Formats: sequence, structure tokens, C-alpha cells
Amino acid sequence: RPPIFMLGISILELALFIYHAV
Repeated sequence: RPPIFMLGISILELALFIYHAV
């Protein structure tokens, strides 16, 4: 099972990437 906090960080980084890409 992947750690939830790592999943949360991945989602956060993805969200920041999309936010700056806009």
C-alpha cells in the first residue's frame, strides 16, 4: 500500500504544476 501522505504530496505537486502551467 502506498503511503497516503506520499499520494497527497504527489497530488499537491501535480496541482501546483497545473496551476503554474495555466
